[in-house]
Amino acid sequence: MGRAACVIVFNEDRTKVLSVSRKGDPTDVGFPGGKVEDGETFERAAARELEEETGLVADELKFVYMDDDGLGFVTACFEARVFGEIDTDEEGVVRWVVPKTLLRGSFANYNERVFAALGLRV
Repeated sequence: MGRAACVIVFNEDRTKVLSVSRKGDPTDVGFPGGKVEDGETFERAAARELEEETGLVADELKFVYMDDDGLGFVTACFEARVFGEIDTDEEGVVRWVVPKTLLRGSFANYNERVFAALGLRV
């Protein structure tokens, strides 16, 4: 079974979330995240992927939501406070967007369930 982890990061007034674009399409954005490596926990993978993709370091990861897509892939999402500056060599574009933007991309259905788990109407 495949495993992935992602992180939702809000700006200070919780009106925007940090997004990372897909490598081949800068308009298709999602939460920072990626595959869980062998021997790695979901939480550790979420923190590692956040730092690799954005340069930001997670402080106080909090579990939000886990989903089994029924096709052999489980994804966990954590909310994090972060410190540092956005700085990355990754190919994706990192930017702050209004949450609704994440309801248009490849992971729209999953992102909608994450927002619902947080009690957010987007």
